[in-house]
Amino acid sequence: MGKSKDETKSMKLEKARETLKKEKEKGSRLINITGDERNGEYFLVYHLDQGEGKKLNLEAKLDDKKAERATDIYENADLYERECREMYGIEFGEEMKNLFLPEGIQEPSKEELEEGMKEMEKGGEHA
Repeated sequence: MGKSKDETKSMKLEKARETLKKEKEKGSRLINITGDERNGEYFLVYHLDQGEGKKLNLEAKLDDKKAERATDIYENADLYERECREMYGIEFGEEMKNLFLPEGIQEPSKEELEEGMKEMEKGGEHA
């Protein structure tokens, strides 16, 4: 088994969507989307498996914590986008059900996150 080759590219969100479409056509799989906050700026990182041990990370800085959904490109983006909305308050332009937190919480505090996780451990379901 060969060593994994990871590549990260930073780009505007529109360019990231174009790249996602091209990667989908090539057969790349979306394996995760992560949110990140650095010094008050918010980012989405699309993690793709290109096959043969190659991973591509597309990092896009967000304006006003808003992004367009990628579910039209990769169906499984829904789960990851819901998590980014819930954990970072990133808006995707439509109503989305929470995964972990009780409905109605928009930008959770640390305490609300912990409470939501405890509820999930007890068997409560929000998805």
